[in-house]
Amino acid sequence: MIPCRSAEQTPLTPVELRPFGRTGLHVSALGFGGANIGFTDISGKILDRMFDAALERGVNLIDTAAMYGDSEEKIGRALRGRRQRYLICTKCGRCLPPRRSPNGFFVRVQRKLRRWTGREEEYESLDWHPRAIEWSIHRSLRRLKTDHIDLLLLHSCSEETLQKVEVLEVLHRARKSGKVRFIGYSGERPAALHAIQSGQFQAVEISINIADQDGIDTVLPLAIRKGMGVIAKRPLANNLWKFAQRPDPVRYPHYQ
Repeated sequence: MIPCRSAEQTPLTPVELRPFGRTGLHVSALGFGGANIGFTDISGKILDRMFDAALERGVNLIDTAAMYGDSEEKIGRALRGRRQRYLICTKCGRCLPPRRSPNGFFVRVQRKLRRWTGREEEYESLDWHPRAIEWSIHRSLRRLKTDHIDLLLLHSCSEETLQKVEVLEVLHRARKSGKVRFIGYSGERPAALHAIQSGQFQAVEISINIADQDGIDTVLPLAIRKGMGVIAKRPLANNLWKFAQRPDPVRYPHYQ
């Protein structure tokens, strides 16, 4: 619940705005993480109060992803009439077009043909097929009810996928068309290091928290030298600190 503030209380100190690499954007030091709202039953009224509180405190960055349940849809509804006051960051990939859609049918048939002819898989999964990524971007625009995304990130794909020209071309086309302002990568090293060194992206999102500080000494310094914007994700370590047992090594390989 968000407490109400009386007129007699001391005005809130706004969250600091910081230059976001060389993008020209100025981003609040704290952002609104949209993952949890995509997997919980939360009313529109509560969401409105949350975004009102965020604006009041100077928070202007919203971070979500195509795979976060219905997070994008909820954010799109909540931002009606105030879209321009926020910078929206979303992530593409890790979701497939419906089987009966043209893109969904195409990527699945193409995979079957490759298997029948004994050829190796082109991508680590169908999520990273260029047609699937393009579909993901268009769906995000519809769900967010916006004509552009301020920052679009590839969602934790492998270094191998980052090296595929046809994958990067989808993002560059989206940026050239005005559907996306800036592009980047969300993930950990060594893929994050490759993304930075490739010169293809303007931003990177990495885990930085009490349980995962590797990026502070490896990824972060390089990104800063390259003039890239940096978003620190999982700042509370996904609440892993609340549990006495070690995290599941399959779900949380970076915390072992």
